[in-house]
Amino acid sequence: MLGSTIIYEPDCIKLAGLGEVDNIEDVVSVDLETLSLVDLYPLLQDKSIRLLEEEEPVIEDPENDILMLEINPDGLQYILKQAANGAFAEYADDFKKLARITKHNGFEDFYEIKSLY
Repeated sequence: MLGSTIIYEPDCIKLAGLGEVDNIEDVVSVDLETLSLVDLYPLLQDKSIRLLEEEEPVIEDPENDILMLEINPDGLQYILKQAANGAFAEYADDFKKLARITKHNGFEDFYEIKSLY
């Protein structure tokens, strides 16, 4: 499993300008080493949990090999609670990063950026 980048951006106009990877330097973000939320679904005990919104990607850019998906706030809160209780131990370092960024920003307005391939 390859990691992804999680960004926090409440400003939809600024979010629209993130079509290029270089632009993420201007937003609050954290790079995950091994965790990608889309790949976490099979490990969830509660299969009704949505980690990512089911709508179209916020950004899909095959030319730059990136995909940005909106993270479901309830799903993010759920997996962080599960990780705090010992689940997903193999991703502990990445979950610590997620816990720090949500501690200061809450659970809304988060997005996952990952490679298309």
